[in-house]
Amino acid sequence: MSQIIKRMWPNRIKSTLYEMRRLRLIADHVVGDNILDVGYASLPNPYLKNCHRTGYDIIEKPEGAFSYEEHIRGDVYDIKEKLKGRKFSTIICGELIEHLENPYLLLRELRPLLNFDGRLIISRPILLVSRFFWLNFSD
Repeated sequence: MSQIIKRMWPNRIKSTLYEMRRLRLIADHVVGDNILDVGYASLPNPYLKNCHRTGYDIIEKPEGAFSYEEHIRGDVYDIKEKLKGRKFSTIICGELIEHLENPYLLLRELRPLLNFDGRLIISRPILLVSRFFWLNFSD
C-alpha cells in the first residue's frame, strides 16, 4: 500500500523539502523591494530578503513564525479596499488561488495594487504539470 501512495502522491512524501524549494523559487523571481504576500500565514517565505514584506491573510499572524514587517488581516476579496492607495513591485499568491470560489475576482482586486512594471507570482499544487508561473504587467 505505501508504494502505491508514493507513486500517486510523491510531493506529499517530501513535502518539507518540496515547500522550501517552492518558496526559494518564488523568492528568486521577486522584483523590486516592496512585496505583498497574499495568504502567507501558514507558510511565510524565509527567502524573501532585502525588501519590505507585507503579509495579507484571513487568519491572525501565527506566533513565532518568520515575521514580515507588516501583517494585514482580511479577506482576499476586500484586498483592494484594505490596501487602497498602496502599490507593490511584486505580489505573491502561493498555493492560494485553488481555494477561491472566484479566482478571477482576486486577480481584478490585485491589479490596481501592482506597480506599472510589477510582477504577479502565482503557484498552485498540481501533479504532472509545472506548478509555478509569473506574469509581468505593463499597461
